[in-house]
Amino acid sequence: MLLLCAPAHAQLGNLLNQAKQKAKNAVRQEVSRATQQATGAAINALEGNAQGNNQNNSQSNNQETQSSFVSEQNSKAASVSKTPIPEGPAVPELMKLTPSWNQYDATGMQIANFAWGLRKASNDEMRELAEQLTARAKYDRSILAGLEDGTYEMEYEEKYELKTRLENELANWSALYSELGEITSLLFSAEFKQDEHGLWYYEGNQLFIVGMHMTNIPASEEGIVGNRTTLFTSRDNKAFFCTSDYQPKVANSDEIAMAKRDQNLMTNIAILFEGYPVDYCMTTQPGVMAKEYAQYYNRALSYSSTVKMAIDNNSPDNLEFKPMPKAGALNASLKSQALAAEKVKKTDLVDVVITSDSWKVETNALGTPIRRVIYGYAIVKTEYGKMANRVSWAEDYQGGSYGKLHAYGVGAGGSFYVK
Repeated sequence: MLLLCAPAHAQLGNLLNQAKQKAKNAVRQEVSRATQQATGAAINALEGNAQGNNQNNSQSNNQETQSSFVSEQNSKAASVSKTPIPEGPAVPELMKLTPSWNQYDATGMQIANFAWGLRKASNDEMRELAEQLTARAKYDRSILAGLEDGTYEMEYEEKYELKTRLENELANWSALYSELGEITSLLFSAEFKQDEHGLWYYEGNQLFIVGMHMTNIPASEEGIVGNRTTLFTSRDNKAFFCTSDYQPKVANSDEIAMAKRDQNLMTNIAILFEGYPVDYCMTTQPGVMAKEYAQYYNRALSYSSTVKMAIDNNSPDNLEFKPMPKAGALNASLKSQALAAEKVKKTDLVDVVITSDSWKVETNALGTPIRRVIYGYAIVKTEYGKMANRVSWAEDYQGGSYGKLHAYGVGAGGSFYVK
């Protein structure tokens, strides 16, 4: 009996296992059919197929599951639908140019000529342009951000084309503001700081340049008188034209005309920097670079206001008359020669003063003399009185002796009016 029971029990176990396996298979088949039907419905819904999987409607026990799944998928499909790219503001002509690789290519030169041409542009025109540049730059950066984070979905080629075009526009936008910044630094290079209240200021007496121009930039040379520039400064809350050593001078009519053009230039630059460009730089650049546009903006503003004061205050009353330079030990013996040398190039010369007590010998690398030099002042007559201009004279070495005294150059010390 024991021998017979074991096989009987095994057979019963096999029968039970077979029954369980059939039940599991039946469940798997039903689940598989339901999943297939539901998946088919979702795909049809995404592709816009109105028929769905109605061919399986005979199986009523799966309809509720299918309906729920399709509804969920439709909802997901709606949530990822494309957001249309909004139409942007007009593109300013400068932003339409072929991107500039450097300031000397065609676009770089066009931008430079435009920037220097702001000497002649009206302030109202620049306010209008500033609004256009800001509107387009904000739009471009907004769309680029949307392309990056998936807000706007496009085909790859279409997306690449749009992205490239917007980036090129912004490259020209940046090139323009870099050029404007360079101009402000050429005319006025003071470093501005902020106090505890956020107000910008610069320290010490600074020189401002009038009449700067650039080689091969025709617009920068319009209205410039010869190759000369003039200077102005501010001291004790008073602005005036001056020499390189800060001595007050009276600007002539040509210099005043140049100063007025440069005042308009810097006003227009300030208008273009105001607002968005400065704020954009502050929020996107690291460290000291964050204040780069703010530096340009404040330089332009300060220049514009200071040169206007210098123009309004241009008067002989600003002049300071100093004592005549003191003659040196060589003045008595060489004065007549120095006077003759200066008369060759100065028609308004009235006198010379040699201030050197001894010669300064200049040699070559081997120690052989080249020339010997003395320093002093050429006294000239001007509309407002006598002016002392720092000069030098030299005798060239001729092997064992020196030649005739001749005008050599300008020495340190600048120019000033004398009593």
